[in-house]
Amino acid sequence: MAKTPQPSLHTRTAGRQRGVGLIEVLIAVLILSFGLVGLSLLQGRVLKYTHSSMQRTEALVLLNSLMESMRANRAEAVSGLYNATALQSAPGGASLAQQDLKFWFDNMPQWIKTPANPSLTVVCIPIDILLLRVQCDVTLQWDDRRAGGREDEKLNLVSEL
Repeated sequence: MAKTPQPSLHTRTAGRQRGVGLIEVLIAVLILSFGLVGLSLLQGRVLKYTHSSMQRTEALVLLNSLMESMRANRAEAVSGLYNATALQSAPGGASLAQQDLKFWFDNMPQWIKTPANPSLTVVCIPIDILLLRVQCDVTLQWDDRRAGGREDEKLNLVSEL
């Protein structure tokens, strides 16, 4: 009796594994697509936070420019002419302090002005009356929801003049 050749191990398993490679590729593509969607969501969030950070930096530059105007006009800062509470628009007046505040409001970027009016508070408190030294606290509050921040974003700058 002639011996019939037995199929090799390779040919026996090949019939059962047909299509397994395709399923593995589909699962890998699915996992890759979830990863890419996650990366795109992360990129969007990073852009939002970067924009909010840029706005905070611009606001700090604005506050610093107002503080330097007060430092240049020290006499009116010491006398309290810059003091304002929750100021939302440029004040009128002929004093240099009021003109500085008007210039500051007029040159404020549009992103701070919308969607809600910003609020500026300036408080200068005498530290040493004999040396005419004051400590000025300047606070800017604005709505940062468009940039992904809080509704009441606040930045405070304190300096001694």
